[in-house]
Amino acid sequence: MGKHVRIVFNNAFWYLGGNGGWLCSYRNVDSMPKYQIMQMIDGGAVLEILPDDHSAETEHFFFDPTEDANAIKQAMQFAEQHAADHSNS
Repeated sequence: MGKHVRIVFNNAFWYLGGNGGWLCSYRNVDSMPKYQIMQMIDGGAVLEILPDDHSAETEHFFFDPTEDANAIKQAMQFAEQHAADHSNS
């Protein structure tokens, strides 16, 4: 049986979107969250990054759970670092 992870959101980056299936960033591209994470049945996670340029393709990154971190935590850290690296400020 899979390991259950409880994540408590108390930050300015993430909220639980949709019907509770996606983690979404408050950072948007138009009206859509720029970063979206969904947990997969096998315990992994997929991170979807919407491009600022509508002609570019959406990026997808896949994360597997490790001994050090679950897949959702890895995807969250990757997205937050990606946002910092690509910040216009």
